[in-house]
Amino acid sequence: MKDIKFEIKNAKEEIQLVMQANLSDISEAMIKQVMANKKKLPNALVLNSTKDIKPKGAIQYKRDLASTLAVVASDALDQARKEVPGAKNVKLMENEHRLLFGEFDELPTSIKKRIRNANQLLIGTQIADLEKALFFQFTSSVSSDKSDNEIEFDMKENANDYIKGASIISGSSVVAANTVNEARNAFFFDKDTLNEIEAFQFMNGDPVSAICNDLAGTIFAKDDPDHFRYTPPLHYNCKSWIRPIIKLKKNDKVEKLKPSTKKLEDTIQFGEIGEACSCTCQDKNHFNL
Repeated sequence: MKDIKFEIKNAKEEIQLVMQANLSDISEAMIKQVMANKKKLPNALVLNSTKDIKPKGAIQYKRDLASTLAVVASDALDQARKEVPGAKNVKLMENEHRLLFGEFDELPTSIKKRIRNANQLLIGTQIADLEKALFFQFTSSVSSDKSDNEIEFDMKENANDYIKGASIISGSSVVAANTVNEARNAFFFDKDTLNEIEAFQFMNGDPVSAICNDLAGTIFAKDDPDHFRYTPPLHYNCKSWIRPIIKLKKNDKVEKLKPSTKKLEDTIQFGEIGEACSCTCQDKNHFNL
């Protein structure tokens, strides 16, 4: 059986590259606008250079990230289908086929809506944080009576620190884990697929967090009413997933999927992931980012 943690890891690396490349382009465009404004303003109004700056490239960023996540989701669906041979003909939509080059509109509706809404929230937050970093640095550099070249250099350095920093790295990790797990769950919990499954198992071949170490290996009923509360990802850099058990073995012990202590439960960093939903709501439990 394929180790899904490597699928999540590879997805994270691809997503991180897309994030960093697009944010770099957006920051360059914002810096050019700020410096152009500075040259037009008198010294007394130079701090107004950061007003009305447009984040050029945001639309392209949304397209690039959606295309990347579409491929990640498609690959995850393909793998999930292999794990339930009896459901190989189950379709989550009409004319389902493998996505190529980010054919986003071919994704199942529930996954497509999650990606679209999550993208909007995530990208908006990233651009707002990038703006704050750039504008704060501009104000600081101007107050230090630096030359235009020095001010521009400082802004680029600050932007690079943000783009290469922990926020973007952790964000790509969360998005990757969410996309892979939600795509897999959309297939597993389709009613026709679920008929072919007896139970599930919480998986992580190399758990590093206390919560995932506690849950790893747990076999739980497919109708466990609380299991979505503990569906991965549970924390930043989480590489856990669930696998379907087609036929339980004689010695398999089915348990509730639940942390063994309240202290462990309190370490969960994300809200529960709801069942694949076809609505257009913005409920945080549907877009776990």
